[in-house]
Formats: sequence, structure tokens, C-alpha cells
Amino acid sequence: MERFYLKNLIKIVRSRKSNEANQEFFMTEKILETAVNLFKRYYLVKDFVNEEPHQMVLCAIYLAMKLEEMREDSIQKLA
Repeated sequence: MERFYLKNLIKIVRSRKSNEANQEFFMTEKILETAVNLFKRYYLVKDFVNEEPHQMVLCAIYLAMKLEEMREDSIQKLA
């Protein structure tokens, strides 16, 4: 069951259209890795029975996008 939701998570993130192909690809992969890690960490503690996995997939993607956006902003401020 976890694999099904992880496959959907990967499809959602990779289906985003990008204008700048090379740089956007690496950013998408960072978001994907972060979202998968958040999803897996959450379900190390919680059960699939008690929590809705579909909502957690969307939440993991949203949080991953925000985390990577914050990292990029902080790197640009340091440069």
C-alpha cells in the first residue's frame, strides 16, 4: 500500500511542467526526495489505518516545496 502512494507522489511531482529544463529538473528531484522522506518518516510513527495516505501525499509535497524554497532563499542570501 505504501508503494502505491509513493508511486503517485512521484507522478505528481514529476508531472509539473518546467520552463528552465536543466535547473528545474534538479529542483524537482530535490522536492521529490524531500517529499518521499517526509512521507516515509510520517508513516514510521503512524498507521495507514488511522491516517489518510492521500492527504499525507499532498501534505508531503507541499511541505517539501516550501522547505526547498526556503533552502534556495537562504543560499542566495549567503552568496
